[in-house]
Amino acid sequence: MSRYQAALLGLGLLLVFLLYMGLPGPPEQTSRLWRGPNVTVLTGLTRGNSRIFYREVLPIQQARRAEVVFLHGKAFNSHTWEQLGTLQLLSERGYRAVAIDLPGEYPCIQGFGNSAPSEEVSTEAGRVELL
Repeated sequence: MSRYQAALLGLGLLLVFLLYMGLPGPPEQTSRLWRGPNVTVLTGLTRGNSRIFYREVLPIQQARRAEVVFLHGKAFNSHTWEQLGTLQLLSERGYRAVAIDLPGEYPCIQGFGNSAPSEEVSTEAGRVELL
């Protein structure tokens, strides 16, 4: 190995070492994939007496801010917001948050998540009334 190659190798190793020491590490895991201590799983009734399932967190701190309602798309349910840690994060920041399992349209067998199908959601006005 020539002096030139040894010098390049040494500079390369020095550069790798400096990058290793100077670059930040991987980000810390911030999402919680488990239920926080203050997530409450509840079931209520719609005006048409269909069962509706939801998850609620109350603010951990006494200062109460706005209330947040989470909806979901067809491939998800209220548990998604819990798994992502969103409910717990809002609770820690002083918000009451509710994540609803939207009911499916009657006469389907199952709603989204744990809510029962409901005739109320078959029309736009019914969906607005539900929310």
